[in-house]
Formats: sequence, C-alpha cells, structure tokens
Amino acid sequence: MGNTGSVNEDKGMLQSDRSNRKNVKKLFWKHVRSNMSNIELITISTFSFGCIKELNDTITYEELMNKLGMSIILDDERGDIVYKILKGLSNWPLISDFHHSGDRQYDEFTLNELIIIVYLLYCKGFKKVGLDDEYVIRLIFKLISKNSESIEKEDEIDIIFNKKKKILWNLMPIIQSYDNNENEELGINEMETLIKFLLPLSINSIYNKSFELKYKIENRNIIRCFINGNGNGNINYQSFIKTYRETTPLLINPIYEIFNSMMESNNEINTNTKPEYKILTLQKIAQISTVIDIKSLEMKSKAIYRGSRDGFSINSFTMKVVDKQRKGKILCLSGNDTKIVVITDGEWESSHRGHRVSCLEESIVVISPQQRVISDNNNNNNNNNNNKSTIIIGDTSPPCTPIITMDNTLERAVIDGVSVPLAEVEVV
Repeated sequence: MGNTGSVNEDKGMLQSDRSNRKNVKKLFWKHVRSNMSNIELITISTFSFGCIKELNDTITYEELMNKLGMSIILDDERGDIVYKILKGLSNWPLISDFHHSGDRQYDEFTLNELIIIVYLLYCKGFKKVGLDDEYVIRLIFKLISKNSESIEKEDEIDIIFNKKKKILWNLMPIIQSYDNNENEELGINEMETLIKFLLPLSINSIYNKSFELKYKIENRNIIRCFINGNGNGNINYQSFIKTYRETTPLLINPIYEIFNSMMESNNEINTNTKPEYKILTLQKIAQISTVIDIKSLEMKSKAIYRGSRDGFSINSFTMKVVDKQRKGKILCLSGNDTKIVVITDGEWESSHRGHRVSCLEESIVVISPQQRVISDNNNNNNNNNNNKSTIIIGDTSPPCTPIITMDNTLERAVIDGVSVPLAEVEVV
C-alpha cells in the first residue's frame, strides 16, 4: 500500500489474536501512556484546563481553539475541517467511532482524547508505531472527505504482535484499512479549505498573527496544481498523492505543529515585526514551506539585496551578496506573472572578472502562477540530470547549461530556455 514504515519482523514469527473495539482502544492508550512523560501529560492538562484534571474532564472545541490562538478559524469553513481532523485523530486507530453532534462549537474533547492527539501529532506517534507520512496524508484525506454515510464497524479486530508480545500496530488490518473507511475522493472546496488552514499554520512560528493575513494568490497557486482540469469535480486520492509528491511534498507537515504553542509555551514568537521583504512576503514564505523546511533557513529581518533599492547591476549584486562573506540563502526573481525562488545550500562565488556569480546546490521552485519544482537535489526523481545547478549572472558564455541565467543588468533572465524581463531581484 506504500503507507506503512519498513517492517523488519520475520512474518513467520508474527502472531495474531482477536479482540473487541473497546479493548483495542485500551491497548492503544496503554501504548500512548508508556511513550509520554509525566511532564508532557501535565503540560497538556494545565494548558487546557489551568490545572491537573481527570482523564474524562472535557474542554469544548471552541475553548481549545481559543487557547491555541486559532479562534479565527471558527468563523469559517476551516473550523469544520480542523474539527474533523482532530476528532478523527482522537479516536485513532478506530476512526469510525468519530461522532459529530452537529454543532462543532459545543463538541467536546476529553483530556484523554487531547493526549492521544498530541501524541500522534506533536510527539510523532505515527512514526513510533511504524507508519510514515503518506499514511498520515491519506488518513487526513479520508477524515475531511468523510461523508454522512455510516461505515460498517468490525466488532472483532485482529491484533498482530511479535514473539515478545509487542503489538505491531502498522500491520493490523484495521489500521491498514483506515477502519474500513473507503473514501478516496475529496471535494475541491474541501481541498482549498485545508490549504487555507495549512498555509498560515506553516509560518505561525515566525509570525503569530499569520491567521490574520490573506493568502488568496498562494491558495490559488497551490490548488491549481491539484485541479488539473477537474473543474468543479472531486480530487481522487491517487491523483492527489502524485501531485503532492511532485509539487508540494511538505504541504501537510504543519499539521504536526498545531499543538506547538501548547507544548512549547516558553518559545518566543515574533508578534510585532514582519520581515522586510518585497518579493518574499510572509505569504510567499508559507507557500515555499510546502517544498522545503523553512526552519532550516536563516530568515533575516530584511533582504540582503534588492534590485529596486540597491541597483540593478552585477556590481551591486556582488557587493551586497558575495563580498564581505555575506551568504544569501534565497534568491527571488520576479518577472511578468512568474516568481522564481531559488533555495541555496552552498556559498555564493564570484569570478575574478566580477561578471559571474554562482551558487551551487539549489532547489528551484516556480511559485506563481502555478507552483512547480524545477530542480530539487533532495529528490532523486527530478528531471534534471545534473545533481548541482548553477545560477550564473552576467556571463554570456557559461561553462555549463544552467537552469537560470541573468544578464549584467539583472533585468532579464533565461529560465528553462525562455527569456523573461525581471521586475525585481531579491536575495535574503
């Protein structure tokens, strides 16, 4: 199925037993409890209730979102999507036990359920039971596409364990079948709503008012990748996961960070100052986060170089970016309706003539009007035969064929063999 982690167990040594749904939930709770520290449990309780509470004490969904600083999503369809995800996870592995009261504002989560959700997301619980990210992606896909039709529940469940009596959750049929949930299609509106939640969540650690920003262009760019001529129809999971791997391989990752403010309350979050960029706005950073881990970047308060501010010339570029050992991590090009972002892993270099500036080892992404990964050195399936690409500026006779070439004035660039005028060049 391609959704479980690697299994090193000898199939001949596996054993199985049958149990009822109630006992399976007890067994999973035992697993959760043994993999979480007392400090983590206390943190969840005190954040949610202000003190240590009993496992069956409850908090409403509205109160939980308020405490997480996400009350704004309660006013639109994002509130429904997030509720479905959290409530479904709180019942994992038996997600068919998820019941909706009809008014999510008053639906409640027990402390027990919150602990399970935090374990699965913040504590990377899925990986601890041998399930990979694509299992989680498919699970979320099914949870938010879940319709009102009842799913036939299995009363007797096969439990798989090894000779040491350790339960192998990832091999259990009920988990591999997502508790018999066969939903494999997602409405375009639901997909767009999910993206509207994930983008602000992805930069919430940079700017904690991220949910107040508008992401209209970025939402449109990403949803276009998944529609592919479907019009107003549905998105099939197989089509979705293919596009996901090729264009937005980290789109779902922010879901693991929903409870960061709960579990990392001592972390300081920039609440007042937005980074000073022109091309690379916070919204664009959110879109870039669907391709790379933005936490690995050193996000400066302002751009090192900006053409409109520092001059469109190779000398200005060299002085600001290359000289004095300055190391820009992101090269942004803006021209016509296209924006190119180059994530650099290497150091900028300059020839003795000062006409050629290059930086090796890049991931190059078209972020507008339709997101597309041109070159990703971390992806062995990319179409570029060169493992290292070179950005060359102002050299009419480059030693190799780069993906992007810019002239001395930095006013034109050749991108994928097409010459385009540049309105702006920025290095962060």
